[in-house]
Amino acid sequence: MATASIEIPRLGEPLVLWEKLLLIVGEGDSATRFKTRVEDFHPDAIAVSEPQAEKGSWRVKDGSWVTVLITRDAACYQYRSRIRKVAKSPDHRFLIDIPSQVERVQRRRSARIEHRTNVRFFDLDAEGDWMGVGDSSAWSVARTVNVSAHGMLLITQQATVEIGHRLLVESNWLAEANLRGPVLSICRRAFKEKEISFAGVELLTDGQLPDYFSSAELELLPNSVRDLTVRTRAALMNRVFQRQIEMRKKGLL
Repeated sequence: MATASIEIPRLGEPLVLWEKLLLIVGEGDSATRFKTRVEDFHPDAIAVSEPQAEKGSWRVKDGSWVTVLITRDAACYQYRSRIRKVAKSPDHRFLIDIPSQVERVQRRRSARIEHRTNVRFFDLDAEGDWMGVGDSSAWSVARTVNVSAHGMLLITQQATVEIGHRLLVESNWLAEANLRGPVLSICRRAFKEKEISFAGVELLTDGQLPDYFSSAELELLPNSVRDLTVRTRAALMNRVFQRQIEMRKKGLL
């Protein structure tokens, strides 16, 4: 009978068959991320499906070094491994090492990194007329202090955002997860330091929208507000972890 799971020190929960893994080849902005699944366990190796590239130009070659990322509810873990192609495998399997231990990258919910990028936002609760959503001059400009898969801390410059206000936001950071149109958020934190206004916003997935908007309100907003899903949030989360890995290698964390 095939082994359904294996225990790995420090991982907490066992690694199981069909579990999704992320493989990273290369370093920095040029690194390529690959999706794969656990297909079998051998005495000294893990058999995985043929890696599928998410983004980047690197290829997985027989004998390449890869960083393996394993995701759990509370954290993400990583280890380094050689990857080997299984000769004459009809389903194009590869083998990666079974680690003696893994390194925790960060707790998932709180994982955030310092990242500076421009953000445009429209405060839906400060503007009486939502028709202004289509008028670029009605939008405000902010700058991120840090980002995570769940939200952003913004310097809102001249604009003051109140706790509980609902915002449309768009930025290059979100575009990296193919969120190229405005998505919705809610201000959870607002404060001033030395006359500079800050706002901490939580990004809202499509499943959270009915908790904050009526059907009639959603009809008035761009279709892109439904593009932030659990899957695209996971893509943002993986981006955060990748940045953390890069920063650790540079001694910045």
